[in-house]
Amino acid sequence: MTASQHHEPTDYRTVRIPGSADHAGQHLITLTLRWVCRTCSGPRGDITPAISYEGSRRLACDGWTNPCGHIDFYADVRAEAGP
Repeated sequence: MTASQHHEPTDYRTVRIPGSADHAGQHLITLTLRWVCRTCSGPRGDITPAISYEGSRRLACDGWTNPCGHIDFYADVRAEAGP
């Protein structure tokens, strides 16, 4: 299925993800995202509780698994949301 075959989703969801790659300060940021895969424009998966690991640091945050199999890395999601 090509991206043009998807219906144009207008769904937005708010997630809490690590604010930086190294968990400096152990902080979360809250972002509202268009709920589509950045690669194929299919829907993103359901939001579930997740743990992000950086070395010995752990941070409780939100996670999801896209049904299409494409992975949303937190760094890419931060870039998607912009400054």
